[in-house]
Amino acid sequence: MSEAFKSHTGNIQILKAEVSETLLTVHLSDERIISVPLKKFSKLEYAVKSNQLDLANNLQISKSGYGIHWP
Repeated sequence: MSEAFKSHTGNIQILKAEVSETLLTVHLSDERIISVPLKKFSKLEYAVKSNQLDLANNLQISKSGYGIHWP
């Protein structure tokens, strides 16, 4: 990993994570918003397709702000 990338990402944390019918969207502390297709997360995609969107939106951001957990 380049030094420029390390210094740029050093203090970035996840502020919010949400699920739609097709995307996992993450809001970062540097004001970026990143969306990833649910196809990358098979269990989460299954929950959404099984009409469990409320359950799927129960994402938990780690205390450090660097990870997401879905129970």
